[in-house]
Amino acid sequence: AESVKFKDITYSPTDSANMWNMCGQMNAKNSYGAYVGYQRFYALVAQIEKGKPPHYSVFSIEDNIATQMCAKFGL
Repeated sequence: AESVKFKDITYSPTDSANMWNMCGQMNAKNSYGAYVGYQRFYALVAQIEKGKPPHYSVFSIEDNIATQMCAKFGL
C-alpha cells in the first residue's frame, strides 16, 4: 500500500541547470494508517547524475510558503 499519493503535479525550470520547481498536492498517511487529505506542497527536483533517479527536496507543505512559492513560479 502507498504511504503517500500525489496529484496535480506541475514543474518549471529554475535558473540552475538540471533543477526544477515542483508543486502539487499530496495525501500522506498518519500514524494510524489513515490518509489525512490532500495538501499543497512546494519542492525542488535536481538531476544530479545522468541516468540516476532525481533528488526531491520538499520545502513546504500546506502553508503560505507553499502557496507563495508555487504562485511565484506560475505553478
